[in-house]
Amino acid sequence: MEKGEVGILAGQFGALIIAVLVLANFLGTSSALSNPTIGTVYWGGPSSQYQLTRDATNTETMNATTISVFYVLAPTTTPASVTVSRLCLDASRNDTGGIYNYNNVTFAYDSSSNRNYISFGPVGQQIGQTCTYTVILTDSLQQQASWIATVMIKG
Repeated sequence: MEKGEVGILAGQFGALIIAVLVLANFLGTSSALSNPTIGTVYWGGPSSQYQLTRDATNTETMNATTISVFYVLAPTTTPASVTVSRLCLDASRNDTGGIYNYNNVTFAYDSSSNRNYISFGPVGQQIGQTCTYTVILTDSLQQQASWIATVMIKG
């Protein structure tokens, strides 16, 4: 190979590297290996004012009909499964309300916020009960996100 040909090949290779870097910039930084995340969770519908805090005891004054869980997946993945359960206790009656596994879980899209969410219910939590809610979301690559919080309803 002559010096001129080597120079042309080196220039083309450099241009290819620059083109790949520029395209990668436009495609963003998310990859299919990004883990799913669970974000805001509401005691009620997706437009509820009552946000639940993860890994904490949340005190509410009334029952909700549903709980709405907003989530984010990597662009090339889809939801594969979701598991939702709760364990309730009533200290005043020295009583466990048992474990309840939710079978009526709905995947939905909130067009006002442009976000995906999971909705489940009915909640059916009684005044005086303290219930711990657990949500586990699995994507199509079998990656998981989990969320857990406790809700106490005071009368």
